[in-house]
Amino acid sequence: MSRCLPGLITCLLLPGLFCSGSATAQDLRDRAVLKLNFDDDAAPLADLAAAGKVKDVATLPKDASRIPSAFIKNSSGRSLLLDPAKGQQLVIASSEDLARPDAVTISALFASLHPDSDATFHGLFAKRNATEGNPTNYGINFGPSTDNLQLYINAGGGYKVVNFSAKAALGSRRRVHLTASFDNADAPAADADADVDDVRVRLFINGQPLKPTGTGAGLIEGNTAWLTDVSLATCVSNTPFTVGSSFTDGELTRLICDDLFVFAEALSDADAKTLFELTTAASAAEIAAEQSAARTTLPTPVITRLSQHSAEIGRTTRITVYGQNLASARLYSDVTAISCKPVDAGTAEAVAFDVTVPPETVPGRCVVRCVTNAGVSNAAVIACDRVPTAPDGTFTESAPAETLPVSVAGILGGTEQKRVWFKAKAGQKIIAEADARRLGSTLDPVVEIRSQQGGPLAVQWQQPDLLGDARAAVVIPADGLYYAELHDLQ
Repeated sequence: MSRCLPGLITCLLLPGLFCSGSATAQDLRDRAVLKLNFDDDAAPLADLAAAGKVKDVATLPKDASRIPSAFIKNSSGRSLLLDPAKGQQLVIASSEDLARPDAVTISALFASLHPDSDATFHGLFAKRNATEGNPTNYGINFGPSTDNLQLYINAGGGYKVVNFSAKAALGSRRRVHLTASFDNADAPAADADADVDDVRVRLFINGQPLKPTGTGAGLIEGNTAWLTDVSLATCVSNTPFTVGSSFTDGELTRLICDDLFVFAEALSDADAKTLFELTTAASAAEIAAEQSAARTTLPTPVITRLSQHSAEIGRTTRITVYGQNLASARLYSDVTAISCKPVDAGTAEAVAFDVTVPPETVPGRCVVRCVTNAGVSNAAVIACDRVPTAPDGTFTESAPAETLPVSVAGILGGTEQKRVWFKAKAGQKIIAEADARRLGSTLDPVVEIRSQQGGPLAVQWQQPDLLGDARAAVVIPADGLYYAELHDLQ
């Protein structure tokens, strides 16, 4: 997309979630010692738990976004979006509620936005001490490319780990309700003693127990793992409890989450099932289907391109999303005030949205994703500014732009050269800017400003301060007709 205008900026977008209650759900949730949701994006986070000994203090460093709910259908609530590139995570100060010497269960809705090919380990949540030799109460981290999700503790002598399939537990861009429990107990007969000196570890995905794939620090019996000859009491520390990282600023994760609960007990199988059903409410079947073996019938949505990567502030812009598996998709932005209403159900290959950007929106760029019953798509970027965007070919030599600024959106292929014609006066400063790399394109842009006869006045290649995009500027020498030209260096 080429632009003849002074400049542009950046923002971000995505999904969210809501928790619906009944008497049964309320009874179970009343046992929680920490309860957080993210529905009020204008207020500080508040611990809503009834059974906690203190009101735990939660903070969102680096201004993490609270976005419209992506987990629950027809919800007016919000979910938390964490961006590791910005250092975002949820941090909860250590307390008597969270430092657990005997038992703990952690439960929340999650959607990991890391691809299965990601070779880096990321933290889902933890109460972990990053210093070698110090205790870690509990935690989960995962490596997508190695298909390894780890539940772990550390009494100071090294990590004791239970392994699960990361694909079965989290997957990529898939909504899941995850419940993990740790409690002191005596391992079964294979253990060498009858003392309560072992830690039982269980993981539930969408209310169902997930079988461990291995452990090097104990034994596995059915869906339960036992870390032998260790106690949670020796793992307690005063480090914060973090979500979206393994410890403060460590193993950060690109993540959507909601409805976080901590219990000072190990929930039963029946409790885990009830918690899933009542937290996910009307979306329970959809979320369960995403994780089931029948998931091949619910392929994840994919965005390949947008009809245009810009939306005008204070107006409604119709943007068509192209890709795969998009039928009945919903579009979410991380800028909560932006409304994205589907024009109709669309098709698997394309769906149109009316994107409304409020007048008070600060110019910038937003990240958008499509959400369907099968999960969350990859991201696309939309620039929000106050310049109306015209389609490619609008401003020609015979019909140039009479006034500036103007914005033009289009697709550049191969050796094509795109031109935007305009009238200008002597002494007028003109800036022509390509906004491509910053919107996710692989274009290597070259921007030129030329006279009507093709005489070069200014040329600019990729610039590091524009993240690989290009901006050319010139003072017009005489009244007349000119054009800005964009082509690919390759």
